[in-house]
Amino acid sequence: MNLTSILKESLSLIRQQPKVFIPKLVTTLLYSVYTLWAAKLSLKAVSVKTPEAMAALFPEVLMLFAFMLGIYFIDLVSYAMYPSIVNDFNSKRDIMLRKSLLEALKAWKIIVVLGFAIQLFLLAMLAVAGFIEVMALESSTPVLTSVIIPLFIVCMIAFSILVFFVIPIAIAEKKGIRQSFQKSIELGLRHKKDLLKINLVFLALAAVTLAVSLLSEFTGLIALAALIVFLAVRLIQAVIYTYLCVVNPIAYFKIRENT
Repeated sequence: MNLTSILKESLSLIRQQPKVFIPKLVTTLLYSVYTLWAAKLSLKAVSVKTPEAMAALFPEVLMLFAFMLGIYFIDLVSYAMYPSIVNDFNSKRDIMLRKSLLEALKAWKIIVVLGFAIQLFLLAMLAVAGFIEVMALESSTPVLTSVIIPLFIVCMIAFSILVFFVIPIAIAEKKGIRQSFQKSIELGLRHKKDLLKINLVFLALAAVTLAVSLLSEFTGLIALAALIVFLAVRLIQAVIYTYLCVVNPIAYFKIRENT
């Protein structure tokens, strides 16, 4: 697996087919609505003075939570569209987003399982981080706290390597849940060095995305200027996430060609 070749081909695809930005632009827009809604709800909660008024906000909190779950599923479905998009591009066929969406929806069970596995992993990491933090406070050993972030990054990369090909396998080869995860783990372990490099690139781009997103977390500007910066930052995020979504299936198809 040639990392440079994969990254170049991914860039070439999104440059030649700008329509591939649409799925991530949609999810980014939805996440932006969620963020603005959550911020508005937080301001309401801060201004609440009585328990009755706080209870009155509960239905809106439930609606926001349901909206978040819906966006998360839509985000996973949009991610699952890219193996079909890349396959059509490699086969010199017209890229049809509707066709890619329908193929992704056929694998909804795997998408749900993968989404649950990701959340379970994150909860486990938070639990471990909390345990380490408590141990650090009880033992007055600050060095334990410094272990949390490196440990989380290492575990996150290891997890990403193991599930890296779940969706491409499920979409491209029409595999079931068990087969998709099993083959992804096998390929992940077999190509762990190359996937480590790819995930480090992903991590670097994610760090850039996070840094860019922080640009919109400020106060002191008028509302319109703040909104423009907020939307511009989200647009940059959509571009970066689209690139990451394209790299994943291109790497898989490269491996499949060489086996």
